[in-house]
Amino acid sequence: MANGVRIPAAYVSTGWGTPTVCVRHGLPAAGHKPARFISRVPGWAYPLVLAGGVVFLIVVRAVQKEVRAARWPFCPRCSRDRMSRMVIGIVLAVAGVAGIPIALSASDGSVADGTAGPGVSLLLLIVLIMVGYIVAVRATWSSVAGGITISKGQEVDFPRAHEAFVAEAVAARESAARYYAAQQQAYADVPPQAYAGVPPQAYAGLPPQA
Repeated sequence: MANGVRIPAAYVSTGWGTPTVCVRHGLPAAGHKPARFISRVPGWAYPLVLAGGVVFLIVVRAVQKEVRAARWPFCPRCSRDRMSRMVIGIVLAVAGVAGIPIALSASDGSVADGTAGPGVSLLLLIVLIMVGYIVAVRATWSSVAGGITISKGQEVDFPRAHEAFVAEAVAARESAARYYAAQQQAYADVPPQAYAGVPPQAYAGLPPQA
């Protein structure tokens, strides 16, 4: 069962409270890989494609937020999913490339007869190549996890997270909240003069990693 959960970017980037199961399947992690979670491309940016691909990429790169995780959990099924996506993308791209000479040779007779040339066929093959390329390039660990940076880079949303992953993520956040509340209470119970010369940073932050 898939659920949604949002994890603070600080937890993701530092590795604090990272669940021991993978996002998609809720299975124990068989390994950890670097992951990069980025925000969605804003809708207003797409018309910039008309001004040129370079302009579009520059603007998107400037406005997108990203959160990097040095060690993100993945299970064996995650590895198979990633490999399947990569294989599908490569097969589509290769099929498109292989179809170009076939389309050209098949169109020779049509051109000689004065009928339509290979325009439509070539266009479809080019689209097939592009789709295959996109699928293969997106076969990353980050896409398998499915995280999206939101809230101006302050959180990472996992809209299709497994309930086991959600449970661990929520437990970590609640643990941090209790720890912070205990710190605040302890600070309030001690006379101010006891903290003379001690930097405030000493009383803030996340609880020690279990």
